[in-house]
Amino acid sequence: MRQFKLTKSERLLKRGEFLAVSKKPDRRIKTDHFLLLIKPNQLSQTRLGITASKKVGSAVKRNRVKRRVREFFRANKHLLPSGLDLLIIVCRGAADIDADSFEREQKELFRQASTL
Repeated sequence: MRQFKLTKSERLLKRGEFLAVSKKPDRRIKTDHFLLLIKPNQLSQTRLGITASKKVGSAVKRNRVKRRVREFFRANKHLLPSGLDLLIIVCRGAADIDADSFEREQKELFRQASTL
């Protein structure tokens, strides 16, 4: 089960890392409730960052959506090529979608990201 663990080294943690991806992404992928920005990194692993503004909802809703995104990434990171920085921006309405819609959108983001 260790392969599904999300370590600190697999996350974007610093503001500068988030800005580097958001300022000049190599690719953008949009679904109804998520925007994925992708930028190659010089590391041997793919890293994930998540942002959710107050437009998404209360802190409880924002944190719930971020937990769901992290869990999906943990379970499916083996599908992505290594050496990418991924920034998922949660859009308005994402906190209110059902589990099937959430999973369908996340799968679509990962499917398109894996073609890089």
